Amino acid sequence: IQQKYTNINFVELALSPEWIKNQDNLFINADFFIIKIQNIISNCNPFSLIHSLHWFNGYLAAKINKKNKIFHIHSIISSSADRQASGFELRSHYQRQCENYAFEKADLLISITEAERVQLMNYYNVPSSKILVVGRNVDFYYSYFYNIYHTQISDIDKYNFNILQKDNSDF
Repeated sequence: IQQKYTNINFVELALSPEWIKNQDNLFINADFFIIKIQNIISNCNPFSLIHSLHWFNGYLAAKINKKNKIFHIHSIISSSADRQASGFELRSHYQRQCENYAFEKADLLISITEAERVQLMNYYNVPSSKILVVGRNVDFYYSYFYNIYHTQISDIDKYNFNILQKDNSDF
């Protein structure tokens, strides 16, 4: 766990190179990650926010939220709809299934473009009210979340939770 700011911790779980290469293994071993994440949550101050960025950690965040009721924001990056429309293979046979679950369960979805918002509504049946289009403007993105942190949940320690790939000998 890395303390990034006084109110935000960043948590990483390492992925084995084989799981990065064959991402079906991520879904197949989801229970392994859920146990690790539940352990992290139980040993830290209360989490008030999970921000996921990848199809699989969006899925895990949604699963974790069934039990913990932590506000979940998911930023859309390389969705299965985008990949297929661009002629690329999905990262996993489970990617679309996990996206459907994550997008349905997330409290807020962050989209870069209006076209992506429309795609989320049409391809995944996500209600428009659940999607925030932020563009590529970092200042707007930062300001939006700064206001959330300091107005809506200012009395609670805030944490940013992501599972990212990292070469680590713990695996």
